Amino acid sequence: MPKLEFTPVNDWQRFNLLGKRLFDYANSKTNIITGVYIGDGIHDRIIKTDLMPKIIIIFNITDDASPVIWLDVMLTKSRMFDGTILIDGIMGLTPKKDGFIIGDSTYVNDPMFSFYYAVLG
Repeated sequence: MPKLEFTPVNDWQRFNLLGKRLFDYANSKTNIITGVYIGDGIHDRIIKTDLMPKIIIIFNITDDASPVIWLDVMLTKSRMFDGTILIDGIMGLTPKKDGFIIGDSTYVNDPMFSFYYAVLG
């Protein structure tokens, strides 16, 4: 018997489906790296994780700014949790795919703040 697939019909259902897929992915993987860095405002800064990131989430420890997320399906674009695209946020993976590159966006690299990251790979 063929497997039935759920087809979302509106944005809310698409959002819930993405959340479920992220949750399923996170539960199926044990490769999770977390860390802290201090912003320096330098564009194309490399954060080494010794893991090929599939999902990256960055939180500003010092400020209550919205977290920034990057998914491998978003290619080189990162987004705020409210959906706003950040041009100079999380830029993508390092050349050896053992970390990620951040831009000079204040949401991920403000020199006055510390940032916490979680990487699933």
